[in-house]
Amino acid sequence: MPPLDAKTDPDERPIHEEVQRLATVARSRLEDQLTQSRQRLDEINTDPSGDINAAVKKAESRFDDVADLRRSDLHHKRVELDKRRTDLKQFRRDNQIDRSPDYPESGWQVFMWGAVLMLFVIESFANANFLAVGAEQGILGAYTIAFGISLANLFPPFLFFGPFSRYFQHVQRSWRLFAGLVTAFYIVFALTLNLGVAHYREVSGELIGDGGIEVVQRMADAPLALQDAQSWLLFAIGMLFSAGAFFDGWKRDDAYPGYGKLDRIMKRARDEYLDERRNVAEELDDIREDALDKIRRVAAEARKQPQEHKRIVVNWRRLCDHFDRYVGNLEEIGATLIEEYRDANHRA
Repeated sequence: MPPLDAKTDPDERPIHEEVQRLATVARSRLEDQLTQSRQRLDEINTDPSGDINAAVKKAESRFDDVADLRRSDLHHKRVELDKRRTDLKQFRRDNQIDRSPDYPESGWQVFMWGAVLMLFVIESFANANFLAVGAEQGILGAYTIAFGISLANLFPPFLFFGPFSRYFQHVQRSWRLFAGLVTAFYIVFALTLNLGVAHYREVSGELIGDGGIEVVQRMADAPLALQDAQSWLLFAIGMLFSAGAFFDGWKRDDAYPGYGKLDRIMKRARDEYLDERRNVAEELDDIREDALDKIRRVAAEARKQPQEHKRIVVNWRRLCDHFDRYVGNLEEIGATLIEEYRDANHRA
């Protein structure tokens, strides 16, 4: 007869060991899941004030770093702005100015340069066509001469004579006298240049090699004795374009010399200060938003803690119930197998 003891029966022992192995595996899995649940409970049960305080301290630290780093730059720019404002106010008092500066913005400055360049092209084209009638070198030589005439006729009034004429507004009489002399010189220069060009047109086709001498002689004897209507037209066009360049040069800045420049320097210092302050404010806003986002996340998690805690506890109990039922089923199945085995042995 076979032994009726599972410990000694070689056929019952594997059944018993398999039941114990499956139960051990299930218990190990249960313990792992319960450990994870316990860790999650520890996390959600943590006091959120610690995370909030950490976020606040981090924001304060970053705020102090930005403040220390940018305070010096902001202070220097503020001092520079105050200095430029003081210089502008002192300039207005010294020069008895009670109005705001009036000068074209950068876009109009570009427009004025473009206008002068356009006048240069138009006058060069017109002069070349007028001078080509009597130029020895033909149209190419006429264009070469025309470019030189246009340069002399347009750019000195635009860059020098026009700007210096603003000194007519100066509070000091010596500067006003200087502006008058410069303007008078410009008028003589423009008349002489354009009359000379008109005379050159008339004599260049008749004389070879000494046209310049003849022009000088005519200018000395009878500067207004132009015999050709086109020569007068050439003179009028030259004077008109020169006056336009002179006016553009005068309008490039405020009517009072130096006033517009000081105002632009002050505005540049103001813009730099405002840009610096805006950048600092943006950095500080970013720090504040980061801290607020962290606090909002912590608060949202804190509001979810009761529901999360309840869900973990319910899941914990369900896992334990499943484990108990599973182990009970294993033991029942093992006992049934052994009982069937023993019944078979008894019948045998």
